[in-house]
Amino acid sequence: MQQKANHPDIRSVEVIAPNLKYRLSGVTTTVLRLVPAQARKINIATTGPGLPENIPHLPLWRMFVLPRNRWRVWHARRNTEMALGLVLRYLFRRKLRLLFTSAAQRAHSGYTRALIARMDAVIATSPQAAGYLERPATVIMHGVDTEDFHPATDKAALRYALGLPPGTLIGCFGRIRHQKGTDVLVEAALDILPRHPNARIVFTGRVTPDNQGYVDDLRGRLEAAGLADRVLFRGEVSWDDLIKHYQAMDLFVAPARWEGFGLTPIEAMACGVPAVATRVGAFEAQVIEGQTGKLVDPGDASALAAAIESMISDPRVLRRMGEAGRLHVLRHFTIEREAEAIIAVYRELLALRARPDLLALAELALNRYGKADKLTEYSATRDDLMNDLDGKSVAIVGNARALADMDYGEDIDEADLVIRINRAPRPSAFSHGTRTDWLALATTLDRRLARRISAARVLWMSHKRKRLPLWALETEGFYLHPVGAFATLRDTLGAPPTTGLMMIDLVAASNAAVIDLYGFDFFDSLSLTGSRTAADVPHDFGVEAAFVHRLIEADPRITLYPME
Repeated sequence: MQQKANHPDIRSVEVIAPNLKYRLSGVTTTVLRLVPAQARKINIATTGPGLPENIPHLPLWRMFVLPRNRWRVWHARRNTEMALGLVLRYLFRRKLRLLFTSAAQRAHSGYTRALIARMDAVIATSPQAAGYLERPATVIMHGVDTEDFHPATDKAALRYALGLPPGTLIGCFGRIRHQKGTDVLVEAALDILPRHPNARIVFTGRVTPDNQGYVDDLRGRLEAAGLADRVLFRGEVSWDDLIKHYQAMDLFVAPARWEGFGLTPIEAMACGVPAVATRVGAFEAQVIEGQTGKLVDPGDASALAAAIESMISDPRVLRRMGEAGRLHVLRHFTIEREAEAIIAVYRELLALRARPDLLALAELALNRYGKADKLTEYSATRDDLMNDLDGKSVAIVGNARALADMDYGEDIDEADLVIRINRAPRPSAFSHGTRTDWLALATTLDRRLARRISAARVLWMSHKRKRLPLWALETEGFYLHPVGAFATLRDTLGAPPTTGLMMIDLVAASNAAVIDLYGFDFFDSLSLTGSRTAADVPHDFGVEAAFVHRLIEADPRITLYPME
């Protein structure tokens, strides 16, 4: 029966999992496993060739015209997919958060490292894989769908339907090549099969043209030993038939010399089939020695033969380990666990504030910030600020000249959070302290000075968007104070509020534990530069002073430190 295509509404899709490979591979299998489980909890779709139409799927060409109505996660698992994500984001200007999953347990090439460095986040499939990355990664181990992978109800009938022989069947599934250790298992078979006439080995998996000579040599060795009919090479099988092959086995062997992660042992154990695996990839985390199977060193045919023989010699051992393996997978390696952990990473990425690329900055500069929504796209939210302030002791440092004669520097630096106003003057550590955690601006500031100040957040408090320096948009903690908040305070005061007053008003609305105000004398003195007086600025300092004193009377958290 033909499968019904599953094409979701492209505007609602939150995550895209590309698969840029026609042939079935481990990465493709991962996509096939995960996307249906993830689709139950987040709007996700695949794209690319070679995937069944019954999972959420979008044509590849539509990636180049993705609606820009929301940010989406592009979850790459190959170099080609990382590269395409970068092209879509920077050349076609699609709103994509770039995520890469790394399974490789080896040093990456320079090209791969360059791609990974440009991702917004990275997942590693094991601690070993994370160790080869040059940046932090979230470790999330693979899981399997235990509803699809389950023990057979009638193994004999299943074998008959698949055309498999009776007896003890030992499976090894995946591509046939040197890396996968196919020759090591054949070497072990030459040792143990003569002593176990009812045992047979079943290989499934594609043979690429460059590995045909490798397979022909293995077949020749088996024929010479008279065992060719007891080692079956069944070629590539469909996904459904692959699961049935797992269920039909008595023992599974994963003899790989190298593996990024390796799912086959837990797929087998989910089907109630114990596993013998090499100590590569994540196999040591999957197989519990002596309980769900056995572990051997890679490339050691003698050790592999001994492990297999010790298990197939006693059907009770196979049955007991198979039951333990199924339970182990249910506890630690379900697809639901993996899907939920990855979705948590998706949610974190989707919650990130946008940061403009060079093209976006150029567009903003040309439009001179004509559209407010373009700027707010790059801003942290008020809730972000409130969360940062929650329970903190806060020092807000103004620009009064009189503070330069005081000794509040140590007190200022002892605060949990130091907020400075406009040019953040610090004539001396003795008077002003040394730290600037937040920089509240309503005037332009030279980029070099901003770099020296090195504030974690830059807050643009002014309603005059055209004065906003472009470099501020690129800072990680950028915040754009709403025009509506400015207008409300202006109407309350009857005059435009100063940057300092807007900051005091904002912090007072938070759950900060302590709010200390330094350098606010409401222009009783000159500005720090000594070049401006109260008459030179459009603010009503008498009204502002009264506003702050009313706050202090009503709120015991707030202290205004004297200037004399």
